Amino acid sequence: MKIAFIISTATLLSTAGISEIIQMEKADFVAFEAEDFSVSEKDKNIAATVISEWQVVPNALAGNGNAIKAVTGGAPIPESSTAYVTYKIQFTTPGLYTLYFRALGATTAHRSAFHSDGFDVDPASVDFKLFNIETDKISDSFQWLKQRSANRFAVQKPNQTVEFTVKIRQRFYQIDKFVFSLKPNLTGEELDRLENSQVMTH
Repeated sequence: MKIAFIISTATLLSTAGISEIIQMEKADFVAFEAEDFSVSEKDKNIAATVISEWQVVPNALAGNGNAIKAVTGGAPIPESSTAYVTYKIQFTTPGLYTLYFRALGATTAHRSAFHSDGFDVDPASVDFKLFNIETDKISDSFQWLKQRSANRFAVQKPNQTVEFTVKIRQRFYQIDKFVFSLKPNLTGEELDRLENSQVMTH
């Protein structure tokens, strides 16, 4: 069961403690909507007239009708981008997880962002990796993709709570959903069948 947190679409969020994603007992995956973040931060390095931040927007192509969208561009390198969202996730099953994400990038200028290269990474650090849509796969539809980084996401013990951060790189990039799975080679059809994990709101 998913506990819904109702927000107005096209509303910018910067409130900590909104959501915590809870893995089902003995599950080998966590699945959650991109808008279920716990923290959203604006880019403090950009003039107020062109603030860069993630925005929750309606999109009929997204799984539940909403996605997050980079309303302006961020930065070409992760340490220069200070616009981000962070997700708080409680894992019940330890192991090494692979990241999958369902994203939309309609052009080569709107197809990439940065994700933390592991859990509990300081948003100000350089430990972020590019995750993008390859040039030959660009379209106006969402598609499932897998992390490019060779590093898996380590969960050391049961009931461990971690944070996962996503930074803006290019404007208009949209993300619908994330999955962390112990299975490293899931197909799009298999990912579509995964039920969302529980979301607790505070």
